[in-house]
Amino acid sequence: MKKSYQSLVAAATSLLLLAQACAEMTPAPATPQSVSLSKVKVGALTELAPPGVLQSYGTGVNGKGQVVGYYFDFNFSPYGYHGFLWDNGVFTDLGELAPVAINDQGQIVGTVRYEGRLWDHGVLTPLPGTPHDINSKGHVVGTYFSPAFMHHAYLWRDGVTTDLGSLDPNTSFFQDYSEALALNDNDQVVGYSGSGFFFINQKAFLWDGGVIQALVTDAPDNTYSSFATAINEQGQIVGFALSGAFLWENGTKTTIGSSSGFNSANTIDTKGVVGGNCYEVVGGRSLSPPCLWLAGTTTELESLGNLAYMPLTHLSANGKYAVGTSYHFNVGDVKVALWTR
Repeated sequence: MKKSYQSLVAAATSLLLLAQACAEMTPAPATPQSVSLSKVKVGALTELAPPGVLQSYGTGVNGKGQVVGYYFDFNFSPYGYHGFLWDNGVFTDLGELAPVAINDQGQIVGTVRYEGRLWDHGVLTPLPGTPHDINSKGHVVGTYFSPAFMHHAYLWRDGVTTDLGSLDPNTSFFQDYSEALALNDNDQVVGYSGSGFFFINQKAFLWDGGVIQALVTDAPDNTYSSFATAINEQGQIVGFALSGAFLWENGTKTTIGSSSGFNSANTIDTKGVVGGNCYEVVGGRSLSPPCLWLAGTTTELESLGNLAYMPLTHLSANGKYAVGTSYHFNVGDVKVALWTR
């Protein structure tokens, strides 16, 4: 949807393919078994789709179960993106706003014609760059081009923009860059940063009170790219690197999955439940089902049929809701998936 997001997906895909290639050098482990935990288990699964739309994508959900997403419709505008808000069965058309996140107050951030916007119950406010997340205070993080023409992470608070800098200084030969992917209500921000013309070897970072620091340093993650994707109110951070999905807490990194298990950590709730996807091979077919992780135990969520890919995008902070996208390859439609505890 956005150039910055596409670069993250491309880098992450290369990273996971490398990890999976390494894993395939040894015999594949047994397929992970689903484990039911009362603290983790999410129940009913519902598919959501605006009327008459075959391809819709879920990007965010809040603690009230309000879901935001978008679909492609090049007949609507040359940009093709058409946003919506789903609330208890009712779809609200958001026009050209392509949402990426929603907070518990119902404020939504996204892009209109690739320019950042805050949507507050029908009122649109320009943002300094591409947004990625919004907290309950209405503070926004994302990426913008700074006055020095750097591709930098930003924190936007009540109309004031703070450049979060990067892990590497700018030189005459390299350009430092950073992307802010998530924040919590304490305005702690996570994302990734690096330098170079080809945007390689990114490092996960935490920005807290004006100080930016790298998060993962253990081999092999100190050599290859790593990404911090989410942070909860307790300061627990999740992401993924060559070694697999990780949890970073109080300065300590714990690998919580590998290339042949829980391998992509996208979101975390206030209780430390991590949401993402697993990787498994069943009957010679590679699958990536939605999964949750807590305290060393992984549980696979209900999927719709034998889908090869069903990414889990976001958990609400209270853990009651999860949103993702279901890809029906046999019929060609793509729909928003909502899990409700």
